[in-house]
Amino acid sequence: MRLQLIDGSWFQYSSKAGDIENVYQALQRNDGELLQVGYVNGFSGSPVGDERQFHNVLSLQIGAQTVRSYQQIENAWQSDNHFGVMVSKGLFIGSTLLLLFGGAGRFRGQ
Repeated sequence: MRLQLIDGSWFQYSSKAGDIENVYQALQRNDGELLQVGYVNGFSGSPVGDERQFHNVLSLQIGAQTVRSYQQIENAWQSDNHFGVMVSKGLFIGSTLLLLFGGAGRFRGQ
């Protein structure tokens, strides 16, 4: 989800940050209250072919309501990273087993 603020700066709330549906709904319900976006200047990127610089949202508050805190977003990113590592390990082990058993079957057939 991408947001552009009045000053022209662009922000991106990644699905990896978690709870994207509730964040979207909170933004839709906003009745002109002040939006506060937490970000780090160096933690940004730009899609290929797009000149805009998108800062990754690290916390989000509408008025007095915290929609997503830094800790919630950090936990979601860490959880997603752990899942990615587990999937990578599983694919590596599975590929290795296929190579070993596939190769062993070819040698027995000769």
